[in-house]
Amino acid sequence: MPEKQTCRVEQLRAALDHSFDGVWIYDEKQRVIYVNETAAKYNNTQVDAVLGRTWSELQAQGTFKGSAASVAFQKKRPSTQELLSNTGRRILCTATPIFDSTGKVCLVVTNVRDFTELFELTETLHEKNTLIRKYRQQIENLRQQITLPLVAKNQEMKKLVETAVHIANTDVSVLLLGESGVGKNELARLIHRHSSRRDREMIIANCGAIPATLLEAEFFGHERGAFTGANSARPGLFEMAEGSTLMLDEIGELELSMQVKLLRVLQEKRVRRLGGRKEIAVDVRIVAATNRDLQAMVREGTFRADLFYRLNRVPMLIPPLRERPTDLGQLIALLLNRYNQNYKRHTMLATDTLHALETYSWPGNIRELDNLMERLVLLTHGDIITLDQLPRYIQNEREPKDEGLPAEQSLRLAVEQTERRILAAARRKFGNTRDMAAHLGCSHVTIARKLRLYGLS
Repeated sequence: MPEKQTCRVEQLRAALDHSFDGVWIYDEKQRVIYVNETAAKYNNTQVDAVLGRTWSELQAQGTFKGSAASVAFQKKRPSTQELLSNTGRRILCTATPIFDSTGKVCLVVTNVRDFTELFELTETLHEKNTLIRKYRQQIENLRQQITLPLVAKNQEMKKLVETAVHIANTDVSVLLLGESGVGKNELARLIHRHSSRRDREMIIANCGAIPATLLEAEFFGHERGAFTGANSARPGLFEMAEGSTLMLDEIGELELSMQVKLLRVLQEKRVRRLGGRKEIAVDVRIVAATNRDLQAMVREGTFRADLFYRLNRVPMLIPPLRERPTDLGQLIALLLNRYNQNYKRHTMLATDTLHALETYSWPGNIRELDNLMERLVLLTHGDIITLDQLPRYIQNEREPKDEGLPAEQSLRLAVEQTERRILAAARRKFGNTRDMAAHLGCSHVTIARKLRLYGLS
């Protein structure tokens, strides 16, 4: 070999010897012809002890467990594997075949990097994120308990509460129906509090808030390595709700493919994690809720009939707030008192203000009332909440309707009133922004923005 070429080979060997990554090079007979100190250190061996050995011999004597090089030789393509070294380190191996002019594998070069700390950090981060999701769920549960009080002076609501308490101690599935914001979550909590499962936390799964690609993993859990980023096993919502109540909120938003899997779990009372082989028995009481017309969706083919009948054992239709005038006054008083205490205020409602609130139609139901009461307590400068502090759409709704030109009303306000009524009606009919947007001929982003603007979200 010429002196200049020999010098370059030595320089290349010196560079590989000082590489942060481990390097193995095998010849066409799968024998080790080069290994650097870093790679030998990963496997607790010496360079001289492995030179000339085949990868199968090294594996047999326990130098390493598994080999990406074997796959590269057999399949003649690059191979990457996560392996466990005999020192307990988690290493990532990438073996790349090199071909001669005839297309035969003449060399395989394997790069090895120690990812132990990175894997441990990733798993720790995943565990922390799981805890964060759990605590967020608990905070949401507490927030909902505080936000939407369950008031039942109305005769229809009284019957619903009596029915809820009556069936609470059974495991029968319950389907809560009604417009958004009427108090479905509160009725579900009432059922749970009066059940034999009350000592365990009720789990709420918002089917409309979980991305479709994550629904199966969220519901049923996953094993380590089930998909990219699944660096540790994690139980799903069904396992988390073991011995308790699982509320499936916005059940009408589930895609058909997920409805099939959910039905199977409800029938067999067993779940299988993503990437798992064994089935896990679960003891869970199901309370589902939706603001959509599931029977119409069954007719349209967008909701499975067998799942509907499985959930619809005890249907409970919660009336909207506009049909519960006897509940409205008590709700206003409760919310006013709550926010006065929260913000250390002493506000009261003027008589005409209270009348305007009692005669308003409340398309956003209790949630809209709750948002408004908090805002009024916060923004009122004195102790009396006067009529002019209410939003114009509430003031205008109580004014006499005239088919002619409204007195002292700008075109903008008239447009806002009409727009709000249309949005409220569309929300009652469709229940989600995408269907509303398709019906009204605009984007769902515009619909969501206007719902927030008018207090309907």
